[in-house]
Amino acid sequence: MNKAFHGGDLTDIQQKYPDAPVPWIDLSTGINPRSYAWVDKISSHDLLEAGQHLPSQKSEQDCLKAYAKYLQLSKNIDHIILAPGSQWFIEKLPREITTDAVYILHPTYTEHARQWYDKGHHVRRFTDINNLPENTANSTLIITNPNNPDGRSFEADLINSLTNRFKYIIIDEAFADLAPSLSFISDNTPENVIILRSFGKFFGLAGIRLGLLYGPPSLIQKLQAQKNLWDISGPSLLIAKTALEDHEWVQQNHQILQDQMGQLHKILVDFGFEIVGKTNLFCLTYHKHADYIVDQLARLGIYVRIFPDHPSWIRFGLPAEEHWPRLMKAFERIKHDL
Repeated sequence: MNKAFHGGDLTDIQQKYPDAPVPWIDLSTGINPRSYAWVDKISSHDLLEAGQHLPSQKSEQDCLKAYAKYLQLSKNIDHIILAPGSQWFIEKLPREITTDAVYILHPTYTEHARQWYDKGHHVRRFTDINNLPENTANSTLIITNPNNPDGRSFEADLINSLTNRFKYIIIDEAFADLAPSLSFISDNTPENVIILRSFGKFFGLAGIRLGLLYGPPSLIQKLQAQKNLWDISGPSLLIAKTALEDHEWVQQNHQILQDQMGQLHKILVDFGFEIVGKTNLFCLTYHKHADYIVDQLARLGIYVRIFPDHPSWIRFGLPAEEHWPRLMKAFERIKHDL
């Protein structure tokens, strides 16, 4: 399988468009441009302390407990584990799970299929969760909820109806912070359901590299044995704990992101895009002139997410507040030339 294609790395496109104006506006990721302002929330003394010493087990446990409370878990702390990003779990799970086949709802985050395929599993893609094959009792189902890149979401009742049909169900909830009601994590989650969470997207702190997995204690123990010493830095644990406990910021940002996505949605529709799907951090669009639009945006220093398998799709992340005027000016110029 080919190397995965991701957004968020400006190096290649900067080399391809060396004359583009700077700074580049990176709309290729689904990361909150209004990052959690931890610099204003944590004292310099505490941050220095966290950076000067190796992270303790207590600091990781404190962060884990804060994450559990954030997810409204009251008792099953032994069902969760932290790691340096949800990607860590995506890479480890194919080695820890024995399964006849892996069914992956497509299109979705490409690393799921790539990691299972590379580790020798029989990967089968499907597009309709209501049209799954029979005889899957020894197989694994992987869905992303809400889905990336099209924002499709799946209610708990539907997922519950599938738990008896598969050996395991893996749910990637990387964007579930945007719609907490969609999360399948609870104190009563079935033992064969494994759930991944990503801290960096909603809080706008992808560089923190923190992810959480919810699953059966037997799997947690296996994953815990594979973790390196001090693989999550002390500052990362402190920043994440502070953010997860900041309920006022969380509530405010739910509304802010909803409002900003409404603004972006209107701009894209007015331009002439067809909206394929969205969350409050990204909007997937269709346009018959997608190649031309992507090229022109890049010439204007704006990087968007493209999909080699769907050349008419463009995904737009939310711009930072100071970048809205430049984005709108770029759309006006491109629309005039179409």
